[in-house]
Amino acid sequence: NTSHNMDDGTYTVRIFKAGYTFTDKTLTVTTAATINYTGTTIIIGTPADVDACRVYEWCFKADSNTPVDSIDASCFISNLPYDYEGRLHSGEKIDGVYDSDTGLLYFDLARGATVKFKIKHFGYINKAKTIPDSDSARLNDI
Repeated sequence: NTSHNMDDGTYTVRIFKAGYTFTDKTLTVTTAATINYTGTTIIIGTPADVDACRVYEWCFKADSNTPVDSIDASCFISNLPYDYEGRLHSGEKIDGVYDSDTGLLYFDLARGATVKFKIKHFGYINKAKTIPDSDSARLNDI
């Protein structure tokens, strides 16, 4: 919870928290009042394949709340622990899926694979990660 003391007037309220969406609202302050705002959770989702993990990250501008317009994001699979249904093989490049409205970037990758990520905007240049055995994982946490 965050509280603010404000002078009388009209304000545009923009609330941000990674993983949630909020609607901008107009707030008119004329007296002491408590106003509650609620947001909607952004669903990260899970891959259709049970042997895959959705690796995701939030991509925002320096202000930490505005999604970047577009992003150059890909990964290179350097090692797979097994044949992933004949679809992905070591050496394959995969582009990330990006939603510029929410700032969500994700890749659906084989669990246990060693992957090198290349996300220029955020300095991830050939950083190798091992994909965890879970439905989803945030890139910064693996």
